[in-house]
Amino acid sequence: MEFHVSAIAIPISIVSAIILYRMIFVGEDENRLRREVEKEAQHQQGDGEAQSQTVARRQAERRRIEAELAVEKSKQAVARRQAERRQQEIKRAKRAALMANLLKSPVTMAAVVAILIRLPILRYKQHRLEVKKAKQAAAERQRLEAERAAQVAAQREAERQRIEAERAEQAAAQREAERQRREAERARKAALIAQQRKREEHWESLGGIQFERELGKLFRAQGYNVKSTPVSGDQGVDLILTKNGKITVVQCKAHKSPIGPSVARELFGSMHHFKADSAILACTGGFTDGVIKFARGKPIRLISAWDIARMAEVSGDGMHDMAESPPVCPKYGCGRTMVL
Repeated sequence: MEFHVSAIAIPISIVSAIILYRMIFVGEDENRLRREVEKEAQHQQGDGEAQSQTVARRQAERRRIEAELAVEKSKQAVARRQAERRQQEIKRAKRAALMANLLKSPVTMAAVVAILIRLPILRYKQHRLEVKKAKQAAAERQRLEAERAAQVAAQREAERQRIEAERAEQAAAQREAERQRREAERARKAALIAQQRKREEHWESLGGIQFERELGKLFRAQGYNVKSTPVSGDQGVDLILTKNGKITVVQCKAHKSPIGPSVARELFGSMHHFKADSAILACTGGFTDGVIKFARGKPIRLISAWDIARMAEVSGDGMHDMAESPPVCPKYGCGRTMVL
């Protein structure tokens, strides 16, 4: 039992000794390390202060040296200015002595007097030369300006003439175009008038029956339902037109001279007889003022050869028949083909 206790106590005592040793000596090592660190920090702080003091001393030394250099430079500049002033005074003294020596000589005095006498003359000549050069320069400048103005004026005149020529050409071209247009318009109107007159002559050349038939064809081309009345006993009506439920009676007169108001009165009575809505009086020879006054304000329409030709032109009918068979002179006993 004692053996076992001693066997256990020995390791325990060794471990305890080791722990105690570490506790004592490790604490001392830590304290030592802490002191060394503090000393190092104090040493570094002392080095920083010493370094800052060294930098301050160096800056002060540099400022002192710069101040000494500035003072030395100012002294050198003052000495240099004084030396230059002394040299200038010496040069002035030498020139004064030289002038005094020259003035003492008669030859020099005569030369000086001659120079003083000739100096105004030289100045006057120089002035005249400068005035002459100024006048020549002014004359040359005026000549150049005159040439430039003449060139500009010539260019403007040429440009004006060119513009006027272009305007004249344009105006001439416009007048020529307008003349050609007017001539073309005149020719077109003449052609239309000739064509219209040809149509009128075509309708004027028709006989009574043929005029009635051709006029009926023309109304059919315009969409009317056309009915012809008997040749005898027609009650003053040659055609009866029906369109859109309205009735129109037509009296055809292939006369060479204007008709009087009696025909219009007869047609107006026939219109009431046939219970028509309106009436048309067609005459190739035209109408007198009495017919026109009578028809005014009444449902009577007056159409001449010119109106019939216009109706035929609008409906596209009337001229082909004339081209195929030219009209014959309506005079009795003539029988010749009519020409325009």
